[in-house]
Amino acid sequence: MQTKKMTVEQGRRCNISRFPNFHRSGSIKGMKKLYYGKDALLVRCGQYIYNVTSEPNIYNQATIQTQTTMKKLIIWTSETYLDDDAREEYQQYQREILENEEYCVTDREWAEAVDGYLADERMNLDKEVKGVIIAFADVGRWDGRRQGYKILGSTINEIFSISEDYNEWYSDGNNIRGILSHHDASHYVLYRVAKDRETAERIAEQIYNREIDEAGFRKRTRSLHPYVAEIYGWKAGRFNKAGKAV
Repeated sequence: MQTKKMTVEQGRRCNISRFPNFHRSGSIKGMKKLYYGKDALLVRCGQYIYNVTSEPNIYNQATIQTQTTMKKLIIWTSETYLDDDAREEYQQYQREILENEEYCVTDREWAEAVDGYLADERMNLDKEVKGVIIAFADVGRWDGRRQGYKILGSTINEIFSISEDYNEWYSDGNNIRGILSHHDASHYVLYRVAKDRETAERIAEQIYNREIDEAGFRKRTRSLHPYVAEIYGWKAGRFNKAGKAV
């Protein structure tokens, strides 16, 4: 079923916020496979996509969503577990290594292989930054959304220290972000660099007290993207080098 769209005002009228949801930057394919089912009725309203399968009349009222793809530079994603092409490529590689054309990768073996890819990225990102990494999160809970934070440390791979059932870490070209999903909702995480531990703790207190939102968080920190871009050979976007990230 195609994802449909309705305006924020339409969403308010039908109280769409009561339905399970995830951020529009998340994977529709992945959420359907993991949680909702391939025939789930999804409606985008504002920045979120809602599963309205329990009330088809809401889906019928919505209009067809023209799909657009946000360019991501993927670091690691749980969607690889569900990627049939990647699994087939791995199986063919193993057949060549084992010289056994009858070899078929099992679900357990494939899961271990994908877990190994994450271990590889932990090693790739075992690099220190000048400052302290802090995560700003739009936290999804069964009873609604709220903002949160976690002070991580100075090593880039500490972004992997927070995870849920379904995870994706990526760059949007300017910032390193994560989508961490569980059965109720998803957390949308922005990872940036504070000057030092004292600054990170001060920013964390401001987040906790709701004195700043994501925009305020970005003003008080530096982007982590240039550090990661240097490791993977990505373009640094509007940044010249990691030490000058803003």
